[in-house]
Amino acid sequence: MEIALSAPDIGEDEIAAVVKVLRSNRLSLGPKMEEFERATAAYVGVPHAAAVRSGTAEQHACGRGVTAQPRLCAAPALRGN
Repeated sequence: MEIALSAPDIGEDEIAAVVKVLRSNRLSLGPKMEEFERATAAYVGVPHAAAVRSGTAEQHACGRGVTAQPRLCAAPALRGN
């Protein structure tokens, strides 16, 4: 059985946001990541959230108890191999 994925909905606003980050020379550990962590924490109703670079890193951090208690560990639904 094959389940087709839908095309991503990427518009000019998303492209502009990515270009802005690429031109900032802060591809990781920058202000956008901090903004994402704050927004994620607010969305799920917790005081803090930590972004990591991959689902594997998320599993290691969660499995080793790196995150605060109680914790919610989540990985993106759409991942590349």
